[in-house]
This record gives sequence, C-alpha cells and structure tokens, in this order.
Amino acid sequence: MGTATDDRSSYGRNDHANDGSFGSTTVQAYRKWQLRCGYSGKDADSIPGKDSLTRLGKKYGFTVK
Repeated sequence: MGTATDDRSSYGRNDHANDGSFGSTTVQAYRKWQLRCGYSGKDADSIPGKDSLTRLGKKYGFTVK
C-alpha cells in the first residue's frame, strides 16, 4: 500500500501508470499544470483546452493542431 503525499511533494513525480490512460493521477497533474499556467476556477478543471495543451506541447516538444 502506498503512502499519501501532499500536492506539493507529488507534483512532477513519475508515479503514474504510464499506459496512456487519463486517470486520476493525470487529472490531478493536469489541473496543477493549468494552475501553474495561471488558470483558476472553472478554467482549471483538469480538462485540456487548446491553450493549456499548446503550452504543454511547447514545453515537451509536441504540436497541438
């Protein structure tokens, strides 16, 4: 059984399934990314929008069309 960590210590950790699924860990991580990009409220809802996904692509080398 794993141990719980607070949001600050888990940000950026590589403790995901690595299977391409958009599960609860990905949802939490994407919301953190949106908050880091300056989004708030309903705009930081864990659902990738074109702008936040494009920003992520620029950071990690992929293109959003």
